[in-house]
Amino acid sequence: MKILFITEELPYPLDTGGNVRTFNLMKSLATRHEIVLISTSRYPLDEATMTALSLVCQKIQIVRIKSRSLLSDAWNAAKSLLTRRSLILSRHRYRAVERAICSELRVQTNRERVTSSRQFDAIYFNHLDAAVYEPLIPKGVFRILDEHNVLFNQTGSMLGAQNNLARSMLLKREVRALKKVEPHLCNKMNLCLTCSGVDASALRGLGVTTAITEIPNGVDVSAFEWNDQISDRAHEVIFFGTLDYPPCEQGIWHFLKRIFPLLHSADPSLSVNIVGRNPSRRLIEFSTACSNVKVMGRVPDVRSHVQRARVCIVPLLSGSGTRLKILEAFALGTPVVSTTIGAEGIFATNGEHLLISDDPKEFAEYVLELVHDCEKSLRISKNARCLVEERYDWKKIGGALIEQIAEASLSHSGIRI
Repeated sequence: MKILFITEELPYPLDTGGNVRTFNLMKSLATRHEIVLISTSRYPLDEATMTALSLVCQKIQIVRIKSRSLLSDAWNAAKSLLTRRSLILSRHRYRAVERAICSELRVQTNRERVTSSRQFDAIYFNHLDAAVYEPLIPKGVFRILDEHNVLFNQTGSMLGAQNNLARSMLLKREVRALKKVEPHLCNKMNLCLTCSGVDASALRGLGVTTAITEIPNGVDVSAFEWNDQISDRAHEVIFFGTLDYPPCEQGIWHFLKRIFPLLHSADPSLSVNIVGRNPSRRLIEFSTACSNVKVMGRVPDVRSHVQRARVCIVPLLSGSGTRLKILEAFALGTPVVSTTIGAEGIFATNGEHLLISDDPKEFAEYVLELVHDCEKSLRISKNARCLVEERYDWKKIGGALIEQIAEASLSHSGIRI
């Protein structure tokens, strides 16, 4: 089977949850199928990136794009207001990518139809922002959309956590636009993938009628070694995530302002490490003013940092999909304290695999409990590791993806591919 894989964000390095999911699913598909990748990049690709992608892709076509400026963002915003289209989606659409897709497909158009002289068995749209190129695909070609997040839900949850009036108005407009365009694009597909049953139900609620299957996020269990030495760990907690992703930045800021003061009052020696790319100015300024908080930015390998911490915190107030950071902490043996939305979609039980609270005081109490009660931390750690091994190993997930695509393609064309 030959698959054209279209993604706006280059799926390497593995420094975001989205990239971890994308790369591991591509790697699984490549064991059975031929992958041709079209992606964008603002920077020249280094040797490590090209080597990693070459292991899973027969062909790689990178479209170089310019970094967005205030002027280009303003222009995109004006266009979206005039056309009533989603700004989030329109700002990720590029003419150069359209040309690359047409070139790869050797697409020809006339007034009646789109035709292609090069055969692809399937087109894999990675994220909703890749699905905006769907009209370029010839009829009859099998279409797959990986909904890493239900964008309507993600934007709506961000609206609920927003205090800025201007941003609230913009998000309200986005919610209205996405309520129409997201189900429309999903219904153009032959198969939609979601990270959880929660997201699948959300799409059904929006009016998606195409086939939906749950392909959860996962962990390379063989590469994430469980560490049971809880009592030997540093007296610290860790947050790790993509810090230029609004739900992550807003979640850790909520923690620092509402929860950290309670922790510091009860245990002044407890420190907080914040790991992730592109931290905001306010996070850096907070850490500068407080010696117990350290913003580390991007690190080469987050595993050692997670394993030295007593607790991993996931204080998210918005978002969609499922959090890879939780599954990775589970695999490494670091117990997790999360909000409800942070743990959403993961088949984990409060009190058994992690601790969950949306109340700042209770959240702080849970963190302190796991920091000081090594016996309870170890019990939760063991349960969480077993859960990852049983349900969230990438090898099992990748095998399920291959099988689901084969079954859906059989229904689509009568041929199992």
